[in-house]
Amino acid sequence: MSTTPRTIFSLTTLLIAALCVHGQNSSVKIMSWNLLNWPSVSQSIQDSTNRCPDYRTVVQYEEPDILVTQENATTYSTTWFLNSVMNASGPVYSQGTYIHGQDTNNGIFYKDSLFNFVSNVRITTSLRDISQFTMVFKPTSDTILIYSVHLKASNGSSNEQQRAEEVDALRVVTDALPSGTDFIVVGDFNIYGSFESAYQKLLQVHSGTDGRFYDPLNLSGTWNNPSYRFFHTQSTRLNSLNGGSFGGMNDRFDMILLSRAVTEPTGVYYHPGSLTPVGNDGNHFDESINYGTNTAVPV
Repeated sequence: MSTTPRTIFSLTTLLIAALCVHGQNSSVKIMSWNLLNWPSVSQSIQDSTNRCPDYRTVVQYEEPDILVTQENATTYSTTWFLNSVMNASGPVYSQGTYIHGQDTNNGIFYKDSLFNFVSNVRITTSLRDISQFTMVFKPTSDTILIYSVHLKASNGSSNEQQRAEEVDALRVVTDALPSGTDFIVVGDFNIYGSFESAYQKLLQVHSGTDGRFYDPLNLSGTWNNPSYRFFHTQSTRLNSLNGGSFGGMNDRFDMILLSRAVTEPTGVYYHPGSLTPVGNDGNHFDESINYGTNTAVPV
């Protein structure tokens, strides 16, 4: 799987990872992307003119097999994104069922030549819903569950506590899954380091269950430091833009974490080393990702 942070504008970074299917010469790319309040109802014309071309540039370059998005803001957000971005060059993608909750919401887009969409089940929290997307890989009939999260933002003990409570709601669901289930969680976690309770709860072993997650990067300590600069996913810009975070590339908020089954080379499994923050060349710590020269991706 890989995480794709892009070289862009009003967006947070993207993550991409590759999943392989045992017994098949198959590798699929899953991408997670916080779209930043898409679309802005008050700036719909500007979004169409300014943001859609940038979104298209990213999608056409990466060609994800599955794209999971956060911060879909309206009931028509995913349909607009499907028609204006994902299928701008032809009918390649379909979208899964969209559930409009009390805050911004999750979306999923997939190549229907490869996948069948089964369901979107909401997991409610005190802020934003977590989505459980069930997908079936057509060539092998393997099923994978994809959880999309956008946890409470900002530092401070109260925000950390709320993130931990949101993870508790997720773990209730994953702990109830049969042992050996293929599942992953993607999204914007807003976690600042391995010291946070939310992160520890994601990885925590619960006796008699197989619901914990594994971090393919396994980074310890505070992630906002230059030694982890190759793994940062936000912010892609130095200055404020349309309400998005700013201050340059210095945080690892976006992640893709794996179930035990996905870490093992049977059925659906993660291709080691494929987790990538697209557009982050490691040379833009505390800088806009498109400042000067970027060696990770084309202009």
